[in-house]
Amino acid sequence: GGTLVFEPTRFDLYGEEIYIVLRLNNVDGSRIASLLKDFDGEITGTFSGRIPLRKVKDQLDFTGGFLELNQSSRGRLRYRSDGLLTEGIQPVGSEYKLRRNTELALKDLAVKRLRLDFVEEDGERKILGQVQGKAQIDKKTTINLDYRPRIHVDLWELLQEIDFETLDLE
Repeated sequence: GGTLVFEPTRFDLYGEEIYIVLRLNNVDGSRIASLLKDFDGEITGTFSGRIPLRKVKDQLDFTGGFLELNQSSRGRLRYRSDGLLTEGIQPVGSEYKLRRNTELALKDLAVKRLRLDFVEEDGERKILGQVQGKAQIDKKTTINLDYRPRIHVDLWELLQEIDFETLDLE
């Protein structure tokens, strides 16, 4: 399922500062998806990335990291996305149609590019995504998707979503 490597780290054994860098190489996307308890979907393909984790005075930070579908890997994303982008929007107009088509594409997308960057903007930690691919939503309609979600994230909450029992580390 790939490798997870801890790069050289530093921490103050008796203090409040920790700095760990995780490097992922060719990790199976289904394994990554299985870590998230509430992720209602499937991901295939192999991913690589680098995730720095810093803890300073009870603040956990992961900015500067990324996770990306390997270019040589064929990826697929299946996500139960109904209402993800259209909830609360009147079902009329071009904005609604664009959002609805994005939802439909995310249900079964042949992924060309999937990248998540962990950044800080305006003092908030966010995950900036880039999802590109193609989906056939009916016999006549093909969607070429270029979706760029911006997700506000609290790393402590994200860590609580991880099902550590599925890690199976050697």
